[in-house]
Amino acid sequence: MQISSTQTIQALDQDSFHLVDKFIMGQAFEIHNSMGRLLDEKIYQSALDKACKKYSYKCSREVKVTASHKSFSKSYYLDLLISDGAIYEIKTVSKLTNSHEAQLLNYLLLTGIQHGKLINFGTNSVEYRFVSTSLKHHDRFSFSINATEWEKASESCESVKDIANDLLSDWGSHLHVSLYSEAIIELLGGKRRLQPVELFAGSDKIGEQQLCLLCQDVALHISSIKQGIHSYQTHLVRFLKSTKLNSIQWLNFDNHEITLKSLKK
Repeated sequence: MQISSTQTIQALDQDSFHLVDKFIMGQAFEIHNSMGRLLDEKIYQSALDKACKKYSYKCSREVKVTASHKSFSKSYYLDLLISDGAIYEIKTVSKLTNSHEAQLLNYLLLTGIQHGKLINFGTNSVEYRFVSTSLKHHDRFSFSINATEWEKASESCESVKDIANDLLSDWGSHLHVSLYSEAIIELLGGKRRLQPVELFAGSDKIGEQQLCLLCQDVALHISSIKQGIHSYQTHLVRFLKSTKLNSIQWLNFDNHEITLKSLKK
């Protein structure tokens, strides 16, 4: 698995995590009460870092985690890593969202840690969400690829299937779809694959949208749809019909199940 970090990261068991969390949350409330909600994220990170060091808790900031595969590499930075095994992401937003949870979950899966927490200082009182996963490292390599409805429209189509399989064999499943998408596009040739495609309402051109093109009349669409997949496919076909493309090669990451489909007008 080509995932590395700038320091050793070791998972804490649930009891150890909760002991760390009790301390961190106590400090978070104290910091918020004394400093308010209007500061930059980095200030709150620094304040928690100093509190940890004061009470002899090991704390590392901006820990770099890198996922690489062949020529592709992408780095992430963990806001705070406490006791080598508890990840805290610090926010200063009006409200925590599911996208924040997805970000932290991705970090947990990349590092093999099962417990982490979001702390938002940007509200009138401290907002927080506990994020966890029961997935073990080996669980993420029990995936299946369904390509029964995938047709070879070009040599690049075969490359997509091969790259997806290689990435999953290297990294496992369940990671954020943006990581797989960036890697696949980069390994297909990078930005040159991203081209504006004209959109039409009847015979009237209504604009352009940037797509990843596998060849002149075939686009690649990568998603992570887990519910309503048939409805999503219907809208993809509607989108296809508003272009001059012949087909869309659709790659969907649904946790353990990865599906490749060729959609035509």
